Amino acid sequence: MAWDGVHRFACPTSLHYGRGAASEIGERLVTLGVSRALLISDPGLEAAGAVGTVGGWIEAAGLGLEIYAQTQPN
Repeated sequence: MAWDGVHRFACPTSLHYGRGAASEIGERLVTLGVSRALLISDPGLEAAGAVGTVGGWIEAAGLGLEIYAQTQPN
């Protein structure tokens, strides 16, 4: 049976941080083979312009973009 024994699931994560790291989002997504991105945020970040800035970097890489900015801030 599939659940007999021990199984391994690996999900490697790569973090890019530091001054200017966010501006590389488009090229990072292209490297991952992404063709369309979903940017999820809250109304506050959208009103502050952060969503538009990040979305612009994604679109500049030639990717399709959908934005949902109605999540509840936490």
